[in-house]
Amino acid sequence: MKNITDLVPVDQAKLYRYEEVQPNGTGTGVYRYLRYAPGDLASAPTPVNRATLLALQGFEAVTTVFNANGSITETNAAGDVLTTVFNPNGSIAETLVGASGEVINKTTLFNPDGSINEEVI
Repeated sequence: MKNITDLVPVDQAKLYRYEEVQPNGTGTGVYRYLRYAPGDLASAPTPVNRATLLALQGFEAVTTVFNANGSITETNAAGDVLTTVFNPNGSIAETLVGASGEVINKTTLFNPDGSINEEVI
């Protein structure tokens, strides 16, 4: 489980001008206006590094608790909490609550024809 925060500028109206260049570094005279970093960010972005990429594949240290009601709760070092519930109808409901409070829900349904539907909200 990995909750990733993207680069989000505080003032989204700021535009930054960049020139397109040739592979050798010489200018082309063509400019693009981008509205992104640098500048103050609304939150610290998640670094894209080996640890992040491994976490995306499920290789991250978590504390796992098998609850008395049959659900599973996983908490990582950042404070993100993933709760998995196995519903009586055979579906699986997963709720990821990020350390900063954002919530992502995923429901997995197993259909009679053998197909699987997954819905992320």
